[in-house]
Amino acid sequence: MREELERKLIIDFPMLYRQARQETPLRNPISYGFECGDGWFDLVYDLSNKLTEYAIENKLTIEAEQVKEKFGGLRFYISSNANTNQNFYLQLLLQQAEVKSCQICEVCGKPGKLQGDNWYSVKCDAHK
Repeated sequence: MREELERKLIIDFPMLYRQARQETPLRNPISYGFECGDGWFDLVYDLSNKLTEYAIENKLTIEAEQVKEKFGGLRFYISSNANTNQNFYLQLLLQQAEVKSCQICEVCGKPGKLQGDNWYSVKCDAHK
């Protein structure tokens, strides 16, 4: 993801991305940045907003551990102090975003399809 898009996420959701761009990437993979294409920015932004709102409403601490593409879909890993029921809801939000990512071109954000043989990615007709 382009640096200016990453910066917007970090600025708009400081609680969620407080460990982003630190100098200790081995402790927290989010320090490497967002390892996915610009086309998923809106999806990641929306998910970040939902996670932050839920954390505030329920007085939780939620931190993004890693945001990346894997097997063609979005993987968004978090740590939190949520109880079992709250954690179930958080995992549901993460799974919904993962499913949506499999229909969004990672390059441009238009509708896309999962494709590939050895390396999977979601691309629209223009980017495949």
